[in-house]
This record gives sequence, C-alpha cells and structure tokens, in this order.
Amino acid sequence: MKKNVMILSALFFGIAAVGGHAQQYPTKSIRLIMPYPAGGSTDTIGRLIAERLAIALEQTVIVDNRPGASAQIGTEAVARAPADGYTLLMATSTNSINHVINPKLPYDFFREFKPVSLIVRASQLLVVHPSLPARSVRELIALAKGQPGVLTYATSGTGTSGHLAMEAFSKDAKIKIVHVPYKGNAPALADLMGGHVVMGFANVVTVVPNVKAGRLRALGISSANRSALVPEIPTIAESGMPGFDIAAWFGIMAPSGTPDVIVNRLGQEVSAILKITQVSEKFSAMGVDRVDAQTPAEFAEFLRIDLKRWTKIIKDAGIK
Repeated sequence: MKKNVMILSALFFGIAAVGGHAQQYPTKSIRLIMPYPAGGSTDTIGRLIAERLAIALEQTVIVDNRPGASAQIGTEAVARAPADGYTLLMATSTNSINHVINPKLPYDFFREFKPVSLIVRASQLLVVHPSLPARSVRELIALAKGQPGVLTYATSGTGTSGHLAMEAFSKDAKIKIVHVPYKGNAPALADLMGGHVVMGFANVVTVVPNVKAGRLRALGISSANRSALVPEIPTIAESGMPGFDIAAWFGIMAPSGTPDVIVNRLGQEVSAILKITQVSEKFSAMGVDRVDAQTPAEFAEFLRIDLKRWTKIIKDAGIK
C-alpha cells in the first residue's frame, strides 16, 4: 500500500512539474537554429516567424545560423540540445531528403525530432532556354522523346529539390534527359541562361525576373496550385501530368523529448502568426504558400507522406 502511495505521489509531482514548467514557459530566450547561411530564403522565412514569435511569447527569439554539410551541422546541434523548448530547428525538405540519401547521418531525423508547425511550401518553375523550340510542357516532352539522352538540365547539386523534381518529372513523362549538377544555384542559373544547358527547375522568386526579361521561358510550376507571382503559368499537373506535386517545405521542429504541452503551445502560436495579414503578404511576395498542416499532429502526418514521396523518387532514380 505504501509503495502504491509513493508511486502515485511520484506520478502526481511529475505531472505537476511538467504542467508548472509549461505554464511558466518561456522564462528565457529561445534559439531557433538555422542550418543555412544568413540572407537566403530559408533564413528570411525563419526570421519572419522568429520576430512574430518573440512578440507572442514575450521573450527574445534568437536566430542562430549554423550552415554547412547540407543542413547537417545545424540539425545535429538541435538533436543534441536539451529538450526543453528553448532550442528549436528551422527544418526543411532537405532534412527529409538527407534522411533517405545518407544512412550514416549522426542523428535520426524522424526519431530525434518532434514536429511543431509547418510554415510554408515553395514550388519551382520548370524553365527552358529561349532557343529550345518548346512552349509548353507537352511540347517539351515530345521534344525530349524525339531526342532521348540529348537534352540537358541544370541543378544546384545532386540530391537537391531541383534535381529530385526533374527526376520525378522525367520518370512520369517517360523521357531520358541528362543531369548536369552545379555547386549552387547561381552557376546553374548562369549556364542555363547562357544556353550551356537547356532546362531546369528553379525557385519561383529567383527565376521570375529572368522569365519576364525573356532570358528564360517558363513552361509549368511544380506544385499542385498555380503561383500568385505568375498566375498565368499552368501547373505541370494541369499540363498533362495529373498528380504531379513537388515542392520544398519549411517548418519548425524541436528535440523529440520536448514536452507535448510546450510543443502544442508553440504550434498554436506559429499557426496564429501565419494568419496575420502582413505575414501572409510577405510570404506571397516571396512566392511561397502557407499550408494547412500547422498543428504538430498535422505536421507529423505531412512529414510521413513527404518522406514516402521523396523515398520513392530517390530510389526510382537510384540517387546516392
């Protein structure tokens, strides 16, 4: 009997401690680890959320840039941090891709992290050099089928979202095209505009000015919905490839042991931030789309489906 009382007391005080911790949270600054350099699109998205989150939580939210090794350095730092809600990760689809491509990561992304909230998705434009005689997705596919293994496409590197999007596109279209990887977006885009390669998938915001200037021709957008920045460009799905939907995602995650009550609080705050008109307008100007998977549970389900999608694309393409 005495033993049962002791167990019940321990459980009560344990629950009370968690509840009290959650009620007080946060009592100090929060760090949002950014596994990318300052100034990029991921950094911009994260800083916008951090700024608003600081107001909502009445605590400083510090964006800590730790780039390197395809987001692995910053991600590992969060995996090893205390699971107390004071160290968060700005996660992206690169984390899911790394999980599939690199079995020797120093952490297990789907075991050592807990979803907090999905923020936005970013689609890509399928663009071609103006010299290519294709003005639609259908025409491009027909051209590629007539020249198997001849047409080339640029990416910012093997295993990037642009690479995987094109692998998915070529498989669904049943065409054979040649991958030309570069060390970053800038050289890939430069050679694409120079005509050294003839096509590629590129970030909407980055490439739209070049499309409008006539340096590139846009044929379709990779996501299921059209972009507000270029509403005249059809989706690839509505251009003869139903179901095609490839987009990078951006979200916030916490170490896996973080109490659910804290994770849920953070998820609620981020969800509220995403409904603020000024925030939505800034994201629209960046060419990214808010998504309805903002609660931790919804984000977890989104990640399950996302992992399945990337795994299939990567295995089908034999990417290492």
